[in-house]
Amino acid sequence: MTRLQTLRSHALWVTLFAATSGIAEITVGSEESPVLRGHVLLPDGKPAAGADIYWLQLNSRQPQTRDDVRFEKRAVTDEEGRFELSLSEHDAPLGEFPRQLIAHKSGYGIVWRGIVRDEIPADIALRLTDDLPIRGHVTDTEGRPVAGAKVRVTQIQAPAKSGLDNFLAAWKRNSNDALAGLDQTLMLLRPLGSALAGETDKNGQFEVLGVGVERLATVTIVAPGLVTEEFKVVQREGFEADQFNRAAAAGVGPQMRMRGMLARLIGPVIEHVAEAEVVIRGTVFTGPDRKPVVMARVGSPSGGRQNLSATPVTDANGHFEARGVRRSPQVPLNVFPPFDSNLLTRSFQLDVAPGQTEINLDVELKEGIVVEGRLFDPATGDGVRGSVTYVPLPDNRFVDEPGYEGAKNMRGFQATDPDGHFRRLVAPGPGVLMAQVQSGGPRVADIKPSPYRQARFSDEEGKRVPTTVNGDERFFTLSGGQVIFLGLFSALKVLDLAPDSGPLACDLSLDSGKTATIAIEDEQGNPVSGAWVAGVADIPPITYKIEEPTCTIYGLGADRPRRVWILHTQRGLAGSATLTGEEAEPVTVRLGAPATISGRALDPDGEPLADAAVQVSYLRRSASELFRFAGMQQPPLKTDGDGRFRVENVLPGERLAIGFKQGDAFFRAPQITDEDRQLKAGEQLDLGDVKAELVQ
Repeated sequence: MTRLQTLRSHALWVTLFAATSGIAEITVGSEESPVLRGHVLLPDGKPAAGADIYWLQLNSRQPQTRDDVRFEKRAVTDEEGRFELSLSEHDAPLGEFPRQLIAHKSGYGIVWRGIVRDEIPADIALRLTDDLPIRGHVTDTEGRPVAGAKVRVTQIQAPAKSGLDNFLAAWKRNSNDALAGLDQTLMLLRPLGSALAGETDKNGQFEVLGVGVERLATVTIVAPGLVTEEFKVVQREGFEADQFNRAAAAGVGPQMRMRGMLARLIGPVIEHVAEAEVVIRGTVFTGPDRKPVVMARVGSPSGGRQNLSATPVTDANGHFEARGVRRSPQVPLNVFPPFDSNLLTRSFQLDVAPGQTEINLDVELKEGIVVEGRLFDPATGDGVRGSVTYVPLPDNRFVDEPGYEGAKNMRGFQATDPDGHFRRLVAPGPGVLMAQVQSGGPRVADIKPSPYRQARFSDEEGKRVPTTVNGDERFFTLSGGQVIFLGLFSALKVLDLAPDSGPLACDLSLDSGKTATIAIEDEQGNPVSGAWVAGVADIPPITYKIEEPTCTIYGLGADRPRRVWILHTQRGLAGSATLTGEEAEPVTVRLGAPATISGRALDPDGEPLADAAVQVSYLRRSASELFRFAGMQQPPLKTDGDGRFRVENVLPGERLAIGFKQGDAFFRAPQITDEDRQLKAGEQLDLGDVKAELVQ
């Protein structure tokens, strides 16, 4: 699998759980139940007899809470390590996105494999790994051991090839890119029997087994009265995380270094000091008669993570109690209505006084306006699976009123059904309904790129919602200066609805544009395979490693010509073509030598910037993406002890800028002239001494 398959494996979680941390609507299909057959091996290749085989099951045909889904043991391997199971009506059905089949045997690390409805292997091979225990010690802020704390692995990530070396090197450069580079992801929605879970003893100590070696595990610790905490555990004996966390923190701005904003690594030995929690209690109701809202979900995110032991759900009287929340001067709280209701989400910032341990509040949910329609391809008339969201425009006065503010702060995506039908609640007033389509074309590097073009406003809509163009990026601006990048969406529609509007029918049309085939050659006209190509699609992901000497380019149009870039790092070849889809095919792209930039980086005082990371950025998206992706496969680019640097594989003819990062400090090189920054193929530019400016 490739880095991009991580996106697809994450789609299982998105399918099961909405962006609100609740369960999205999933139903069991009526098609004939498939049979899964395969075998499990030990790390040495011998048959793994007595291994347990797990599959996701549903307690409800339309799950509403995490308790409605679970991993259930469905088979045990025989003496030859073989298993067979037929999916039942209670099993999660196979679909477009992978469902994870899991094997576990005591004494070994678990193994899993994603199974897709149309690609069921005749013999599913699973190979266990060696194990490494996760051990730890939990105390409170007074140094007292915490007994009875629940410790559970909620996610495991691993590279397709053995070893975490590439991941750890990437972490120092960019932690988000590093996480995306872990190809295999297992979301553990519920505990997996006794594996991957533990509990602290009277001395506050615990042990968790079954994760396996050379993997990254997300471990959650929950204890009564204490903040729920989450750890990213590197499963490597003796792993020391400090150097990696320091490097990752140095690569981001100070605002991202606040507690909870930046993920941190830790080794398989956890020493955790648990802080006292804040408890949030309240009642959720709707209407003037204060009718209780049952099955509303309450969440308190912190730094993008859910810091609750479980997402609380309101009872028959609308009551809830949220525990495990971290204390801060302002605690965020989101209240999500039941899936089948017409009520809108609300969001709050709750003030917490020093020493305050409890918060009590009543929450009124207001009704939204139902928008129903279909996401479809007009070229075929077929509906297309995707997801729909809504954002209010700056002149929407309703979203500043209590009950409607959730539309401004919460932009969760609502999945369509397989035929593209959707139902979305929106706030009154002006706003934009938008849709994403994740894939649809033929497979490229194990993932299906989107065949559709980026969304664009009609001429009339564009008068109301101005679009800003910056290089390849197109976006519109919301209140507070927030921007929405059109490059992430495939369809949109401007709405302006009154509070008493009834249900609205609104279809969203996609545009597949045109395609073009490129043939990649070297300077002698020989086919070139294994090159990186950026600009394959109009919608991300746009960059792929292409194993063939030809590549199809999707979503082209004459109104926005696209620069497609090709780079072969091993052979030192680069080239580009500007396409509209009107060209005669195939379009031959002949690669030549990339450019090179060298120099000596100095700080503002004229001292060498030694051992500083060299950062190259391009104005054009395809060039920037290509350089970044290809660079992930190479050692980090740094200056030497005298500040000297050499940047290879520079893309000819592209506008670029150079920066440096030394420790926590960022430096920007002086603006390179237009003549110099658009280099010719094979050109070697020596900038000499580059006196960089400190970026505050």
